[in-house]
Amino acid sequence: DQSVLEDNVEIEGYSVENAYLEEKEDTCNALGELAENVGSHFLPFLDDCFKVTMVLTEHSAEGVKKAAITTQGRFCKLWYQLSSESEEKENLDHLINSTILNFAAIVRTDRDRSVAIAVLETLEDLLKFLKSYKNFVLVDSPFESVVVSTQDLLEHKAQCQKETENDEPPTAQSDDEMAEFDSVVVECAGSVIGPLAAIVGGERFAPFLEQLKTLLLNKLTPGSTTAEKSFVIGTLAEMVEGVGSYSARQQQLLALLPLFLQYLDDQDDEVCSNSIFGLGLITASGVPETLGYYQVVLQSLFRVSKTRSYGRIRDNICAAVCRMIVAGKESMPLNEVLPVVISSLPLEEDLVENETVYNCLLQLFECHDPIMLANLQPMLSVMSTELSQSSHLSEDIKLRLVKLLKALNSQYPKELEAATSALTAEQVSILTAALQLTVPV
Repeated sequence: DQSVLEDNVEIEGYSVENAYLEEKEDTCNALGELAENVGSHFLPFLDDCFKVTMVLTEHSAEGVKKAAITTQGRFCKLWYQLSSESEEKENLDHLINSTILNFAAIVRTDRDRSVAIAVLETLEDLLKFLKSYKNFVLVDSPFESVVVSTQDLLEHKAQCQKETENDEPPTAQSDDEMAEFDSVVVECAGSVIGPLAAIVGGERFAPFLEQLKTLLLNKLTPGSTTAEKSFVIGTLAEMVEGVGSYSARQQQLLALLPLFLQYLDDQDDEVCSNSIFGLGLITASGVPETLGYYQVVLQSLFRVSKTRSYGRIRDNICAAVCRMIVAGKESMPLNEVLPVVISSLPLEEDLVENETVYNCLLQLFECHDPIMLANLQPMLSVMSTELSQSSHLSEDIKLRLVKLLKALNSQYPKELEAATSALTAEQVSILTAALQLTVPV
């Protein structure tokens, strides 16, 4: 109708409050993507957009609610990343704590499983982001609320896990789908535990440690599926990592060591890999009692390395051994283990562990440990690979390797020359080019 079109000439755009659900959902998602991509230019609009999406987290339509929740997580990250003033940080801490408290309440009370999953994934991402900001404090109320929500989900007590009289009669297909949905909800809940422990620290997490550990262990039964075993072992390992070196509770976590040793021999590579990760973290925890397990752990790890070809397993073994070296070098037979570690490089799949591995190796070089000079030739071979253009190593670690190479050239020129004589012309060329680089002091 021409008259209707003419009446709407003055309309400049549609607000997020319009009645069309798909447009609300798309608008929320677009705002989140826009904020992430334009960064600081979005800052003047962030406050108004945050208030609008906060209201929409209570919307009756699941799609709108999920989009609003995900976008709020993006807004929190951007806002915190760009804030600089201490007063602004304090206000942001309060806002983010309130947001996390709201997320925890939604997880516990919302009837829709997909909404719970969206909240948990957003919460995990936000906690991992905030973990790198040492000044951020997650206060007691949202922290404890997240723990309670997680416990409810692990015990299948959350609203989204309960059946009601209004639910449709189940069919074989719907039962399978719901069971799969339920398992995803529980796995997402478990994924929050590690980052949560890391952000609040072992001392504050300690009162909840035993119950969470028990809830997870209860899910390990003789009939557990591979996915269930992988979830439990992986979550327990992440919990060990999150608690860190808080020794008062590491004693409790030490009881997990036999469990991780047991699941090293699981047929599934992912379960085995998660067990290796857990073993490395426990033995490197700083608890004196772990030193007594070094020999049995090393024997178990190297036994597995000879029978499994999965790349992530090899990477995790390499990282676990490096953690053990850093935590208790005197208890390690370096002459035996170091050549194996170096021969396992470069890492193939679990590239996050590059930092763990190279921190260890660089620390040994910086301490002028004679064992490193004895392994200089294979180490230089690895360095030539890692400093090549095809390497996936981070620029920070590459820079540290270049500095190491320059230090070796200055302090041990004869040893370096002898070691490079066994390398290929291409490897020598890469190392020579690295020596010519100008690096910051």
